[in-house]
Amino acid sequence: QDRVGQPRITVVWNVAPWGDLSLEYLRLFGDVLAGGKPSRLYQRLIVKEQLATDCRASLSRRELGSQFMLNVTANPGADLAKIEAICDEEIHQLVTEGPRADELERVKTQALSGFVRGLERIGGFGGKSDTLAECQVYGGDPGIYKKRIGEVENATIAQVQGASRELAA
Repeated sequence: QDRVGQPRITVVWNVAPWGDLSLEYLRLFGDVLAGGKPSRLYQRLIVKEQLATDCRASLSRRELGSQFMLNVTANPGADLAKIEAICDEEIHQLVTEGPRADELERVKTQALSGFVRGLERIGGFGGKSDTLAECQVYGGDPGIYKKRIGEVENATIAQVQGASRELAA
């Protein structure tokens, strides 16, 4: 066993390739699960149980297959098995019941505002040039981002819930 100050649990799921619309819904799912202070895992692991100092869900889009990742940084001496069980429980509950309407609205607003803030930059991660180049290279059309924005704006609880089912398997 490595001697580290704070152990981290990382779980990775292989998901659909770049361009699949389910990725937009998975990203929203991840934000409800572990996207900041109002998220379910943050409230449970950090605020309520005080077992961790950080939790994040992220989506890494790739041409042949993307990855959905969950990272939890545990408090020193925390029971990792208990943290893992809580993560499994929260994922299962969110997949089974779907996000609440207020949760979905919050993460949609965050996703859209983050996208717009990113486009305010020319380059860098998520800037105009990156977004247009990514859409052209992987999708054959620099304007595909407009479809992705529309999918986020119009995402429903059922779509988010449906896209997340493979995470609970």
